[in-house]
Amino acid sequence: MAKTLLFSIMIGDNPTYPYVAENLRYYAARIGSDVVLCTELDYAKEFEGIYGCYGLERLQIAQYLRGEYERVVCVDSDILIQPDAANIFDACPDTDAIYAFNEGVVQDRRAVVADTLQVMGDAALSWPHKGKKWQYYNVGVVVFSKAHLPFFDLVEKDAMLTMSAKVDMFEQCYFNYLWVKHGIKTADLNFKFNRMDMLGGHFRKLNSHFIHYAGAGFTGRYGRREAMIMDDLKSLFPETCALIGNSETRTTRHKWRRFLYGIKFPFSVPCVNYF
Repeated sequence: MAKTLLFSIMIGDNPTYPYVAENLRYYAARIGSDVVLCTELDYAKEFEGIYGCYGLERLQIAQYLRGEYERVVCVDSDILIQPDAANIFDACPDTDAIYAFNEGVVQDRRAVVADTLQVMGDAALSWPHKGKKWQYYNVGVVVFSKAHLPFFDLVEKDAMLTMSAKVDMFEQCYFNYLWVKHGIKTADLNFKFNRMDMLGGHFRKLNSHFIHYAGAGFTGRYGRREAMIMDDLKSLFPETCALIGNSETRTTRHKWRRFLYGIKFPFSVPCVNYF
C-alpha cells in the first residue's frame, strides 16, 4: 500500500493551530496517512523576517517524496476537515497529475495572471483559458506524487520572494506560472476538498470535506476567521474542548486574549468562552 502524508505549515502562535493540527491528525489516522507539521523555519531560514518566507517551507515536500512517501497533500493551516471526510487520495487517482481546485472557474483571475506574467518577464506565454475563465489553481490544498519531483527543482527561492513584493497571492501565482510554463500536468480537485467562501452558500460549507477559511474566511470581515474556525470546529466536533487537556486551558485562553488584542478585536468572541 502506497504511503501517504499530510503536510501543513503552522509557524507562529495562532491559537487555532493546536486544534487545526489535532483535526488534521484525526483525519490522517482515519485514512491511514502520516502527518508532518512545519512549526519553524527550515528552508527559509536565510529569509527570516521577509514577507512570504513561510511559503517557502512547502519545498520541504520534495524531501518526503524522495523518501518513503508516494503521495503528499499540502493543507493550509486555516482548513478544517469534516469528521467523515472522504479520502482525498482516492479522489485523486491520476498520480501523474498535480491536483488542486481551479478557482478560475468562479473568480476572474485575468488581472493577477497578467501581473504574474509581467513580473516574470513572460507576457507572451499562452495561458489556458475558456473565455473569461482563466485557469488558476488555489494552492490551499494540493496533492503531489513522486512524479512531481521535477517541479520542485524548478522552484527558485529568489524568484518566489521577488514575486512576494509585487503580486498578490504570490506563492499561488508562482506555482501556477511554473505549471503552465513547463507544461506540468494538472487536474481539477473537487471543490468539496477546498471549500472557500468564494463559492457562496456559507450555511452549506460544513457539508464539504475540507473547509478553507481563506481571506476573511466566511465572515465578511478580516480578523474574525479564527473565531469562525473555532465556532465551526465545535459544530463538527462537539467535544472540541477535549482536544487539548485541561492543564493547557489557561495557557490557551491567554493565547486567545493576546491574539485578539493584537488584531484589536473585542474579547467577547464566543470561542474564548469555550475553555
